[in-house]
Amino acid sequence: MLEADRAFNTIGRRRLDDMFEKRYFAHTSPSGEDVSDMAGPLRYDYSCIGENLARGNFKSTEDLVRFWMKSPQHRKNLLSRDHKDRGMAVARESVGDRDFWHAVQVFGRKARPDRSP
Repeated sequence: MLEADRAFNTIGRRRLDDMFEKRYFAHTSPSGEDVSDMAGPLRYDYSCIGENLARGNFKSTEDLVRFWMKSPQHRKNLLSRDHKDRGMAVARESVGDRDFWHAVQVFGRKARPDRSP
């Protein structure tokens, strides 16, 4: 089971803020940064990291999860045994008379401390 992680929530929020600020929606920013680059300044030491992104007119969190589960890659991230920790950030954007939800879900696993002598 995935556990909520405060650092991953922060990474998700920074990712979402970056997408709004630079006006893009992609796994790589216009300047070439990805989710692993967002983790660096937090000094979050991980053994794996990934993300799911979504943008749409979702009526509920269940709709959002169903959307991700229908996509093979998003589903793989959600169900991966490699991931132990997760974080989430969600924001609403109004465009004309329509609302769009943006969601960033960050997955990963904290690196084990080096136990070598």
